[in-house]
Amino acid sequence: MSNDPQPLPQSQPARPNDMMLRLQIGAGGVLAVLLLVGLAGIISDRAADQAVVDGGGAPLEVSADQTASDQPLVDLGVRPSSADTSVPAPAAPPQPGTTVPDLPAPKNGP
Repeated sequence: MSNDPQPLPQSQPARPNDMMLRLQIGAGGVLAVLLLVGLAGIISDRAADQAVVDGGGAPLEVSADQTASDQPLVDLGVRPSSADTSVPAPAAPPQPGTTVPDLPAPKNGP
């Protein structure tokens, strides 16, 4: 036995059938992705439609004397909320120049 390294086997060039198979698999993958994206779009559209029906009951109807420019939010499906008196009013912001009493004064020197 000698210590000569054995020659590496030569790789075979790709046969035309292999190349066609790779193209078919690639095209199938692209079509599968497009199908999944389309299916996801359909599902999200139906979910949004169902949320509108479940959340607000019947859609709002605009009377004949009101034009679309009079109520742009109604055209988008937004309903005005009723005034809720149980929610407290937001606190007034602090006046300028006031300090927080429980914080120590900053030290300017060592």
